[in-house]
Amino acid sequence: MNPSSAPSTLALARAEFDWAKRLFGWRYLAHALTALFAIAGLFVASDQAAAFTSAAAFSEIVAFAMRMQAKKAQARAAQGLRYALIEDSFGTMPWWFPILELKLTFSSYANAHATEMEDSAYYSSDANPGPTRFAENLAESATYSSILCESAAKRIANPLLVFTPPLMLVLALSIALLSREVAIIETAVLGAIFAGLIGSDVVATMVEFGDAAETSNDVLKWLEVHKKHASDGDLYAIAADYADAMASCPPIPTREHASNKDRIAEALQRTSGSGSSPP
Repeated sequence: MNPSSAPSTLALARAEFDWAKRLFGWRYLAHALTALFAIAGLFVASDQAAAFTSAAAFSEIVAFAMRMQAKKAQARAAQGLRYALIEDSFGTMPWWFPILELKLTFSSYANAHATEMEDSAYYSSDANPGPTRFAENLAESATYSSILCESAAKRIANPLLVFTPPLMLVLALSIALLSREVAIIETAVLGAIFAGLIGSDVVATMVEFGDAAETSNDVLKWLEVHKKHASDGDLYAIAADYADAMASCPPIPTREHASNKDRIAEALQRTSGSGSSPP
């Protein structure tokens, strides 16, 4: 592939975001298998319980690995999006080596699907390249993030995700207390541990979305007060803080974009941008 046909930083970052979403979504399936095997292990013969417990442990390890890989992909994508925002805002990129270094770390999925993510109208600002365009692009992206992360945090707090781990815990401990067979007691205790792991993942995800939404709102408030007089250095710094927040944030599910379309459109009318490109 010659340089002129190479995918843009923005396209690679968006494709990497998509890969992070897939990994993060698949981990829910692994959690579900953990719960299924752990609960089933409580009701089988004692000589079969170990097999179900082993299967539950394996699926939970897979869930943990998917979460870690998704967070790493999210961090790479957030950094790539930061570079793309600067490049679009100023018409050039002052730090080419970090970009080239970052591109080498993108997943094979991102490299394979980046051409599908090209979008010359991703940022809606029509300002000339410079600090004003940078501030408008950053405000647009932070507007999306604040609404989508807040919505994602609330969606996670649904009865199925919130109450399943505690119910698993109560069921496992009850069986452990009532049973007289060592194998079943061990299975129940491990089931309680699995419930704790799943529950902690759900709570952590909720908190991380909430923190990202709060940081995005802080960025919007800062821009509202300082964007007209901020130096390039100040804008770079606030953009770096925003990128760090998004790197720590879990991948935002695609469904959040569709369900919050009207809220986002209204919010963008109150900012300098009015585009339709998600972060």
